[in-house]
Amino acid sequence: MISSAKDGYPPRLIDTTQIEYMYRDGGNYKFYGLFQIAGIVSLADIRPHLLHGEYFRPSLIGLDSLVPEKRNDDDHSLHEFVSFEPKQAEDAFMNKRDFIRLIAKVNETGWFTYKSSNAEAY
Repeated sequence: MISSAKDGYPPRLIDTTQIEYMYRDGGNYKFYGLFQIAGIVSLADIRPHLLHGEYFRPSLIGLDSLVPEKRNDDDHSLHEFVSFEPKQAEDAFMNKRDFIRLIAKVNETGWFTYKSSNAEAY
């Protein structure tokens, strides 16, 4: 987590990108999540590193999986990015450079073969 707060001083606002991501189950029910990246990032920055240019597994990059506990046989673990909105915030999940590097690293190994201690099965 990146924070603009310094010891004894109030936090200041930093330029971030608020990213909305989504899990769509086999029945087309949708579940949404949000996080902030320090810096301005767009889908074009990460698309080359996503599965089929669109999908990712959030647990492999440190985000919460939005897959509900109850799953059907046609459900999966893939999520997709929905929106990228420039904002100002007091903190962020990570910076743009590290975010892109992490997604590229997972993609290089494979979205279904990369080993992460908190990865969901399937």
